[in-house]
Amino acid sequence: MTAEYVAEEVAAWRDGCGDLEVSAARELAAQWHGGQWSALYSYASAGVIRTDLADEVRAELADATDARDRDELGALLSFVEQPVFVVWSSYGHHFMHADEDTYTCMRCGAAYDLRPDGDDRTHGDYVTVDGSEPDECTGDEWMAHGYPGERVCDGCDGEGCDHCNHDCPCLLCNS
Repeated sequence: MTAEYVAEEVAAWRDGCGDLEVSAARELAAQWHGGQWSALYSYASAGVIRTDLADEVRAELADATDARDRDELGALLSFVEQPVFVVWSSYGHHFMHADEDTYTCMRCGAAYDLRPDGDDRTHGDYVTVDGSEPDECTGDEWMAHGYPGERVCDGCDGEGCDHCNHDCPCLLCNS
């Protein structure tokens, strides 16, 4: 990957000719990362898109004063913020958008993140807190979510039942 290629990609973005290619975005992330623990480093080195990636790019952009730097970071931010349009599997859940990255099942109440999958930012997967796949939807509308021991459903009034005592990997039960 040459600096000339990346500069051409950024110029095309600036001129309204589309977003960066994945290779150019990862090269820019490599140039701008702040160390191995940063979201930019994770993306540059392994293609991992963490939920804090856009925030990290925005922070760099806010501090940038040079026009070339602002163009590079603006193009990278535009790439990173592309929405996910296609999800391969919802595991039987019927999701509704809860907040920026979180989706909640209208049937069982479980909550998961929607994360883009690597190279094609318009495709994604629902994932748990640790990035693994969700469980299949139970279809149980009585299911209580939250920290174990604090879950109370209307069916048992806190005495404990299958609606309250479960091993759900969702964000609400494992945050």
